[in-house]
Amino acid sequence: MGPSRDQHGDRAQRGDQDKVRALIGSMALKVRSRASLTAGEVQLLGMAGVPVYKIITVGAAAGFGISAEEISDLSEIVAVDLVTC
Repeated sequence: MGPSRDQHGDRAQRGDQDKVRALIGSMALKVRSRASLTAGEVQLLGMAGVPVYKIITVGAAAGFGISAEEISDLSEIVAVDLVTC
């Protein structure tokens, strides 16, 4: 028997979360180095109902940045937000 519909959905959501995690990680590095965001990063910010950029910049301004665990948690929240919108 092949994978169930739920398993396909879980894999798709994990794939989306991985893409979101990569974009958020890239944005966090760019905030620290004051580099410009890519079109894909800007698009994610426009689609997300979560204030992703603000979360990243506040952490950077406080001198703490954003940890890999926080990026993972934030990417999960954003991925779910994007799927449910």
